[in-house]
Amino acid sequence: MTAATPLLFGLFLLTLLLALASVLGLPLLLRLLPPRKSSVNRPLGERPRGLSLIVPVHGSAQLLTAKFASLRGLEWPDGPVELILSLDGAVTDLPLLRPADAPYAVRVVENPRQGKYAALNAAVAIARGDLLIFSDLDARLSPGAVETIAAAFVDQSIGAACGRVLVDRADALMQGRYWEHEAELKTREEAVFGSITASNGTLLALRRRLFEPIPAGVVDDLYIGLTAVIAGYRFAFVPAAVALIGPPAETLSMVIRRQRRIVCRGLTALRLRAAALSLRCHGRYALALMVHKVLRRLFPLAIALAYLQLALLSVAAPSGPWLIMLGTATLAVVGAVLMTLAVGFDRCTRGLPRWVGLIPWVLCVNVGIVLGWKDFLSGRRVTQW
Repeated sequence: MTAATPLLFGLFLLTLLLALASVLGLPLLLRLLPPRKSSVNRPLGERPRGLSLIVPVHGSAQLLTAKFASLRGLEWPDGPVELILSLDGAVTDLPLLRPADAPYAVRVVENPRQGKYAALNAAVAIARGDLLIFSDLDARLSPGAVETIAAAFVDQSIGAACGRVLVDRADALMQGRYWEHEAELKTREEAVFGSITASNGTLLALRRRLFEPIPAGVVDDLYIGLTAVIAGYRFAFVPAAVALIGPPAETLSMVIRRQRRIVCRGLTALRLRAAALSLRCHGRYALALMVHKVLRRLFPLAIALAYLQLALLSVAAPSGPWLIMLGTATLAVVGAVLMTLAVGFDRCTRGLPRWVGLIPWVLCVNVGIVLGWKDFLSGRRVTQW
């Protein structure tokens, strides 16, 4: 044992606590903090006078058939409704899929290939509705979903709102449970913090007057939601407004790329919307945002650091417990890597038994998080889909 052993041990414990906090921090906040008093008696007013539903399209418009079908019967008694298809570069199949009998105006905006953020900005520039509603092309909206999320804005404290995501395939058990957990989390977040800390592009609404152009290289739905929060409004969750998605046919390499892109863009959005992190202005919501969007993404870094400290402890104090812990951790890492290699980075894991695909999926998610941090800290920006 060396003189540095107590220091290494202390650092090792702190690093393990950091790893635990990254996973349990938000659930603990939600359990320990009482609901906000402002969750009742909110000011009510008029509903939005007109809706602009914006759908960005890239590559192929083939999915528009299902999208149009899910919008059948869309009406809004308080003003006109328009559907804006904002094209990011050349799009195939579009002329064949425009409905002739749509109960709303359909407008098409052609844009050069720049990325989703530019397509959204171009659509908003011509939007006429008081309420902007963004929806991904592959999300099929349940009957009344648009009207339901729009009706929530009778609450004048709401500046932005997102709907609920459901996976419409029974074989997507893990994905389905993930979105169920997200819905429960958002419901509790709104009660405790007043606003939610995460959103998705399947169904997202914002008051037109609050919109600010979306910069390149950010998670657009997070940026839009934080824009409302900074302006003094709430970012709400409307679980009755449902968007259906299919289970993603992701390979492990796609999981890494997607997580890498999300982390880099999410951290960039927080940097550009740093005012939302002000404890003085936003209190417990700012704390929740730090925990959910920053601390949670420190988990793989904390685990890697803990492993390094464990190795140093095994050298500084080569006793049985430290060597056993190091050996166990090494076997776990090697086993996860070998299982990932056995599955293959280019193979879709959806058809595999859950216990086979889960460990490689978790490993690849954390690899993507580390690469996302690398991109963010090096100044790299991902602007394309």
